[in-house]
Amino acid sequence: YLARLFICAMISEIPFDMLWRRAAFDFSVQNVCFTLFLGGLSCVLYEEIRKTGGRLSRFAALAAAAVPVALAGVLHTDYGSFGAGLLFLLFLSGGNKPWAALSLLAFDAALCASRNATLTGFFGDIQHFCLLALPLILTASGRRGIARKTGKSADASPLKPRADAAKSFIARYYFYVFYPLHMALLALIRWALRAGVI
Repeated sequence: YLARLFICAMISEIPFDMLWRRAAFDFSVQNVCFTLFLGGLSCVLYEEIRKTGGRLSRFAALAAAAVPVALAGVLHTDYGSFGAGLLFLLFLSGGNKPWAALSLLAFDAALCASRNATLTGFFGDIQHFCLLALPLILTASGRRGIARKTGKSADASPLKPRADAAKSFIARYYFYVFYPLHMALLALIRWALRAGVI
């Protein structure tokens, strides 16, 4: 999963820069897939170090998990350390919905406070729309979106496994194709509008 996220982040960087920075390469900000990758890496590091056991494993795991979270800020990924930190907090929630909701509230408050020096700016920040995700978080079942079927039924047609495999492939890789493609398309449309082509 992390390898796919990293590859998606690398492929998406040029369309991201073309759309948001109007340049093929701009290292002042990186796309959100880098944030997701670093947040996921913090979760993996934490889990692997915790498995070693020992008295200091929890502290060492937290310290190791903090490195990718901090790196997200240093690399100026979308949402920076706040985004990677939110992923880590959601991971630590372990399905505890109130904890996950509090994590989102803390993320929203910290990010908006870091960007706004006044209360008017804080309360008027568009980032607060992320709170619309709270009902989804609080009502989520915790199961994956699309289950993959591994068994074959006796009355299944020979074409059914192919259809299921195609659905599974599309569901698994849709985002990885959609994210860079939609940014490239939007950048192309903007260029065409400015050039008077359309």
